[in-house]
Amino acid sequence: MGDGSGGRRTRSLNIGALYEPLGLEDWYHPVAYKAVYERFLHVSPE
Repeated sequence: MGDGSGGRRTRSLNIGALYEPLGLEDWYHPVAYKAVYERFLHVSPE
């Protein structure tokens, strides 16, 4: 996932700080997309 920079660009831009005030820290985690993917599979099977 991502743009191939291994998370360096996101860390250098301090993107995580944008999530914290919103209480969305869990969505910043690199594997957060898996929860969304699983939900899509649940409502719309392959």
